[in-house]
Amino acid sequence: MKQLEKRDVGTGATRTSAYSEVTNDKAKYPLLTEKGRELRPAQAGEMSWRLLPGTRIGDLGLTEKVYADMDEPPRSWCQVTFTDAQRKDLAAGKTIQGTGFVSAKGKTFDARISWKKEGGKKKIVPSFG
Repeated sequence: MKQLEKRDVGTGATRTSAYSEVTNDKAKYPLLTEKGRELRPAQAGEMSWRLLPGTRIGDLGLTEKVYADMDEPPRSWCQVTFTDAQRKDLAAGKTIQGTGFVSAKGKTFDARISWKKEGGKKKIVPSFG
């Protein structure tokens, strides 16, 4: 848990939930067993440890990068690819003018867009007019 906290991955509740899931002895395939303050690999955890070397599965560095990328604006939206400068402006909280967006119904539109948190996650928010 300290490794996740050190890399700013998840909230305290998320980290606690993840720990609970991998140490749950009622799970069909627990990864770790907990005895006192000591953790040991369960049978599924031992198998994972043997199968996963050389892969990026469970790589905290990759998890940290993915978590950080979730806060970055996308490279494209509605079939328009953003420049690095536009993405930087969006990430800085600026609103940018975009043209030539294509809706799900195939209609072209222009909009001012910003990168805002709505409903607990960040997303592109268009404004018209």
